[in-house]
Amino acid sequence: MKFGKTVIDPANPQPCSHMRNLVSSLSDGSAGGLSSWYTRLHVKGCPKCGAALEAYLAIRIELSTLDLSEKTHIEINLTPERRSNLELAMDRIEQERQGTLT
Repeated sequence: MKFGKTVIDPANPQPCSHMRNLVSSLSDGSAGGLSSWYTRLHVKGCPKCGAALEAYLAIRIELSTLDLSEKTHIEINLTPERRSNLELAMDRIEQERQGTLT
């Protein structure tokens, strides 16, 4: 799909590089205040970011309908080093959320 000089891949729409985090935050509801206002304003005038926001929202809706009961099990085979790195990254994210990152 093409809007003027902007080419949008309908299978994988990507927002402008400087708007990635903001569009993602708007889609999950974590954007607030000035960030939310600015992102909404930008998305209204930018076909790339508008398409990306629509795609993000559609993915969130689809994910929310998945059955993640105990019956669902995904086996992930990681090397011990990768598992350790993943656990450290998850701990860091949790610390950032709680404001206890040192």
